[in-house]
Amino acid sequence: MTLPDKILSALRVAQRLSSRELSQQTGASWSTVKRHLEPLLTAGYVVREQRRAYNPLPAEQRISYPHYK
Repeated sequence: MTLPDKILSALRVAQRLSSRELSQQTGASWSTVKRHLEPLLTAGYVVREQRRAYNPLPAEQRISYPHYK
C-alpha cells in the first residue's frame, strides 16, 4: 500500500486527523505526510478544515486526478 493510500485509509476510518496524527498512523515522518497531502488536496481527495485537520472528500465531490485512485 502506498503512502497516499495509507493516508486516505486512515482518514476514511477516523474522518478527521491532523498531519501529525496521520504521521503517527502511517509510520511516515511528518514532512513526508505533508508532502503527500498537498497533491491529495489539489486532486480533491481530502479537504483541510480548521487548523491542520484533514478530512476525506466523498467520491462524488472529487476532482479527477489519475495518479490517485
